[in-house]
Amino acid sequence: MRCFRPWSLVASAVVSAAFASLGLSCGDNLALQPPITPVVVPDAGADAGDVGSPAMMDALLPTDGSRDSADVVVVPDASLPEVPPPPDPCVPNPCLHDGVCKNAGAGQTTCICPALRGGPYCEVDQDICAMNNGGCDPLVTCTNDPAGRRCGACPAGYTGTGDTACLDIDECAVNQGGCPATTTCKNTPGKFVCACNAGTSGSPTDCRALPQLSAGNYHNCQRTGQSPARCWGANDRGQSTSPTVPVLQVSAGVDFTCALRLDKTVVCWGDGWAGQGMPPAETFMSITAGADGVCGLRDDLSVLCWGEGEAGQTAPPDEAFIQIASGYAHTCGIHSDGTLRCWGDNGDGQTRAPRGNYTQVASGLDHACALRTTGTVACWGANKFRQATPPSGTFAQVTAGGQHSCALRSTGSVVCWGDNSAGQASPPSTRFTEISAGYRHTCGITTGGSISCWGDNQDQESTP
Repeated sequence: MRCFRPWSLVASAVVSAAFASLGLSCGDNLALQPPITPVVVPDAGADAGDVGSPAMMDALLPTDGSRDSADVVVVPDASLPEVPPPPDPCVPNPCLHDGVCKNAGAGQTTCICPALRGGPYCEVDQDICAMNNGGCDPLVTCTNDPAGRRCGACPAGYTGTGDTACLDIDECAVNQGGCPATTTCKNTPGKFVCACNAGTSGSPTDCRALPQLSAGNYHNCQRTGQSPARCWGANDRGQSTSPTVPVLQVSAGVDFTCALRLDKTVVCWGDGWAGQGMPPAETFMSITAGADGVCGLRDDLSVLCWGEGEAGQTAPPDEAFIQIASGYAHTCGIHSDGTLRCWGDNGDGQTRAPRGNYTQVASGLDHACALRTTGTVACWGANKFRQATPPSGTFAQVTAGGQHSCALRSTGSVVCWGDNSAGQASPPSTRFTEISAGYRHTCGITTGGSISCWGDNQDQESTP
């Protein structure tokens, strides 16, 4: 072996010390040679001082002949300082919430996040159900789960699974859904209803014929069978000029009238300034007209109102009713459980209905009356003329007018109370099957089928 030429005195001292540790010595030649950079080749399988193979020499030495194999020293690995491995970027684990760290090289990492976690370091809480209900059917509840998400079961009235689709069951396809013969089974999404047949209204177990007579402010209308309505009295707004279409029911308001066609859609005529003459394109079991608004009872027993609603009279509760009656600016209804609900103007307490169970309700100007299950009458609201103070006894029907009320006994006789300034509370001794109170007059259908009216007659409203 020939000693290489050091490139500085410092390097000479360092290399001499390294050689001495190997039991080698180059004498004083190290300091006397011109500076030439040595080539040190670590080789785990070589002995100290070995000369590399010809192939190694060719790979390490320049081709211009300025260096030769004597300048190459092969040093065993054990003689060199141990170089520590590069640090592991996954120690400590930068991934949050039990994320698994993967070394991506060059000091970079990749986090593999568990379910419901995202972001570079699993720091983001992912709500799978927040988008498109997690892929579940819209009718079911999506719940975030460590495995991804869970879809709830389809609601009653549907078949299928929440993971795919909930399909409506047609309950009416078999035995008309078990509905009574007086009703028609109507399938709706997720359920079905037993709707009273056309011309009747009420609960499925108690469908009652729709009224044939309706007294408005200063006009009245009657329907006979399935013929067009017949109206008389005031007609300054066209409220008594009925269309020539057969109707199932008619209801007179202040200056307008609405009726149910045979297909159970609504037609209105007369004043329509508040939209009361523009009914929705829906079907109803029955309708009731107030001063400038209308409410309709759907087959599923829900209520929809339109027209003037400043006092809230056209904003019914989302509940089931079996009968409804509109007053001047309020509406009352009998809930499916038999109790009363009222909404709209309450300036005289007309929406504070009493407790108990009832079978029929009527609304007047600013008061209301209802027939208890016992047949007795309860009234509430304005009582200046004692219109909310009914007589004792049992009755088959009750009606409320402007500031008076009347009730029909089971014998067919009529009794009235309240304001009688125009004779509206002084009924004849005739027997009636149905009665209806207007603003200052009252009309009834006699047992013989004719119309009899009493009270104010300034617009011929009491002259049928």
